[in-house]
Amino acid sequence: REISPSAFRDSSSGDTYKGNENLTAATIQNYDARAEYYFSENEKVSLGLFYKIINNAIERTTNLVAGSSNSVVYGFDNGGDAYAQGIELSASKDLEFNNYGLTISGNTSFIDTQVEEVNDSGNISRKRALQGQPDSLANLQFAFDHYATGIEAALVINYTGESLFAIPTNKLLPDEMSLARTVVDI
Repeated sequence: REISPSAFRDSSSGDTYKGNENLTAATIQNYDARAEYYFSENEKVSLGLFYKIINNAIERTTNLVAGSSNSVVYGFDNGGDAYAQGIELSASKDLEFNNYGLTISGNTSFIDTQVEEVNDSGNISRKRALQGQPDSLANLQFAFDHYATGIEAALVINYTGESLFAIPTNKLLPDEMSLARTVVDI
């Protein structure tokens, strides 16, 4: 869909998208380092570092519909070369009390990204965050087991930090942001 020149409607948001047949495939070089310590088979703590170099990053764009003053259409374009770097910390711990078990696990990541937009003259015109990548992520889970009855329950909390939703291709439009959000599931 990203390279089809046909317009389509996103079934969940209702937004209109149009592909870009001139997209170039992105390439990614990925470097990771991780340290882990296991207290038991299911209990651990880990720390990870990563760095990614992205050439021809494919990003969501927004533009005004031709002949319209305020209707937008989303598309895709190669935004430029980018990097993403960050750190991730994760841990899990099991606790037992008589016939009850409780597992607490979670992780958090802090991510820094940058895209260098290049103008038609080949000069860097702007540096900004990579579209779609939040600056932070966190997940926390409490899993409860009652061994005697087999009852299991879980509380899961997910946090996603602010991110750039779409890059304007029309100077009249601002950067479109996705706000930070927290989701709680039981």
